[in-house]
Amino acid sequence: MKNRIEHPKVFISYAWGTKDYQMKVLAFATSLKSDGIDVVIDKWSVEAGNDMNSFMEKSVSDPSITNVLILLDENYVVKADGRQGGVGTETQIISQEVYNKVDQNKFVPIIFERNANNEVCKPIYLKGSYHFDLSIEDNYDEQYKNLVRSLYGVDTYKVPELGTKPQWVDEQISLSPKTLSKYDSLKETSPRIIISERFSSYLVEIKEAITSILDDKFSNASSEEYIKHYDSTRTIRSDYLTLLTKCVWVDNYSEYIADFFESTFNSVDKQSSLETEISKIFIHELFISTIAYLLKRKMYAGIGYILGRTYFYDVPKYGKEKGDSFIMFYSGSIHSRFDNAINERDNKKYYSGTAHYWVNNIDNNIITKSDFTAADLLCFNYAVYGKYYNSDYEWFPVSYIYDNNYNNSIHILARLLVSKEKVHKILPLFNHDTIESFISQFMDIEENMQTKRYRDYRYPSCFESAPLLGSFIKGEEIATVR
Repeated sequence: MKNRIEHPKVFISYAWGTKDYQMKVLAFATSLKSDGIDVVIDKWSVEAGNDMNSFMEKSVSDPSITNVLILLDENYVVKADGRQGGVGTETQIISQEVYNKVDQNKFVPIIFERNANNEVCKPIYLKGSYHFDLSIEDNYDEQYKNLVRSLYGVDTYKVPELGTKPQWVDEQISLSPKTLSKYDSLKETSPRIIISERFSSYLVEIKEAITSILDDKFSNASSEEYIKHYDSTRTIRSDYLTLLTKCVWVDNYSEYIADFFESTFNSVDKQSSLETEISKIFIHELFISTIAYLLKRKMYAGIGYILGRTYFYDVPKYGKEKGDSFIMFYSGSIHSRFDNAINERDNKKYYSGTAHYWVNNIDNNIITKSDFTAADLLCFNYAVYGKYYNSDYEWFPVSYIYDNNYNNSIHILARLLVSKEKVHKILPLFNHDTIESFISQFMDIEENMQTKRYRDYRYPSCFESAPLLGSFIKGEEIATVR
């Protein structure tokens, strides 16, 4: 956690180059000034006849200077490493400060221009230092904002709050030998239709277990009772996920799974009680877990079917007579009471108490936290890029803040999209039959993003937004290499 700086003051160290380069440096300094940062730079602070060496030494060592910004290009590196000219003098001062002081955060390397081979240039004494990169036009705005936040002492990425020990550390949930034997029967060399019927019947048993928790006796439950009641669903979840691992032997497994979610939701939706609320949150968790397992196994066609299918309510809802997308299984505002219960239990204010509970109570024998958050984000991205999404509401990925901010799952997926071979394998996830169809929809979304139709989806006061594929790749770059 950084210390906030109300009035940042920076000294800019750079190498004089061409007139255009000097104008670029001044434009950068002007931007900083307009953003409330006091700038000391030779162009504005040194008059004819002044001692340049004295000015540079004073500026670098001045305690009122909160940061020294080192603008790096090939010219700067040559002069710094060769101790030439003013840059050489500054380097002698700065390198001594860097090497001799424990706190080196005062000195901020900035890649301002790359060399002719598009390589980053850094002097020897800064080789291992973290830098900001303003040399790539497409990333300039983001990097500049991150730099300004840093100069004000604001963390680019908010450090997550320390959570509590997951319950599964001390708890062991295991299936009975009878249940394991029953599920393992799906491996037998029975006729395929028999295996499918068994799988379907086992899903019906899971559905009955979920609907059996419906009861009005907890309608005025305390936070502790609410969480305890939700905890009771974990045995059902364990049964379901274990059954899910057997789906590889079942023909049309995705149809049975989709039927299961549609039927279970409708059974729960007919009643109104606290347990109905808990059951809907549990269905939401099970749905993400299902996509997580199938994604882990790269069962893309099955995911595409489940995400692309139209689901129907037994009791028609306004505007939904023609069916709904998988958003049917999203608990939305329903889980606000669960959020509050988790926050109260931990004496925290999580962005989502529900998401915190889910990711800290993962059944690690089958899926991981990374699998779960990746699935949640995939649902969100399907709601934007999927061919068959017919809801007016996007799926908000409540667990996105637990994904890897520096190399998140959607970024990884986006990197693969440059390969034509990879795109062919990924297309079933979004129900597109051809690359051309996918690119066409992708570029349509890209255009709508520019017109602000698609806003950033994020929690209030959260710096990171839920990542979309279009944040990491342009439509014109898709399938451009083998």
